[in-house]
Amino acid sequence: MCSACSTEEVTPIPLDATHHETEIPVASRLVDERIGPEDTALFQSLLKESEHAIPYIRLGDTIELDFGNHTPTTCEITDYLLGVDGTLKYRNTITDVDIEILNGRGSFVLDENWAVSLSSQFRDYETGATLRGFKIICNWKDRTQEYALVARTDAFKR
Repeated sequence: MCSACSTEEVTPIPLDATHHETEIPVASRLVDERIGPEDTALFQSLLKESEHAIPYIRLGDTIELDFGNHTPTTCEITDYLLGVDGTLKYRNTITDVDIEILNGRGSFVLDENWAVSLSSQFRDYETGATLRGFKIICNWKDRTQEYALVARTDAFKR
């Protein structure tokens, strides 16, 4: 997508992600080609770094995204059900999330993920036991950048 880009030449565009004005940790990287959909490296890095407390977000709540003055030309978000190590909990369960970015800002609602029902483990249905990862891939004229955030949530609305 951005084959002419070099990670040494382009400064990353920061993303602020919040839930009820509380910051959500975000990992990011510049990319010069499309990242595979099952690449979970950024999720794994967020979960490994002990200084990042993974926030609890109730289903139905809104996650706000702010790129500052840098509105991407395109932005795609995918929703992942994660294991405790940040890898995919189940294969072929990645879903798209609708978002529109206007004036550098956008938001999306944390809805239920159908793949949660695949678990036969009782503890997976406890409050806050579901780990969800969101991969955000944005394109600008001169770059493609991938962002990731992780949230703890519930299996189903309570």
